[in-house]
Amino acid sequence: MNYLKQKNIKLGIIIFILVSTISYAITRYVYTGYFLYADLQFIAGSVLGVLYSLRNRKEKPSILTCGAIVGITGGLFSSLFIAFYEWLIASFMFGIDIITLIFFIGFTCLSGIPCGLIIGALMGALYMYKEVKGEKEEEYIDDDFFEDLIEK
Repeated sequence: MNYLKQKNIKLGIIIFILVSTISYAITRYVYTGYFLYADLQFIAGSVLGVLYSLRNRKEKPSILTCGAIVGITGGLFSSLFIAFYEWLIASFMFGIDIITLIFFIGFTCLSGIPCGLIIGALMGALYMYKEVKGEKEEEYIDDDFFEDLIEK
């Protein structure tokens, strides 16, 4: 368990990449995106990767920073993997072309990085809100306990 807490950001990024890339490869012909290119695949990967990273978080990085790092880095790398996947399929049909690869990388990064950043920041803010709310409740419970002791 200690290993999971030490490598939480790396494993969160790996989960993000695997979930979004595999789900894109499976649903490529069914759903390529409604708002952005492969938006549901990026959202599914970012939710699972950031959720894992925040649940196994160490004390050192802040919650919002941890969510944003996993979101941006996972969005970038999963965009690269999806772009390489698309480029391989296109190069079998039309031949190898570096300009096509650059186009695919730019196109997927336009949707992958913002999706990862937004989901990571939102989930980080949600976890931060829950943690602050939990600390306030704990302080209130402790104050009541000590007041009862003083009265007795």
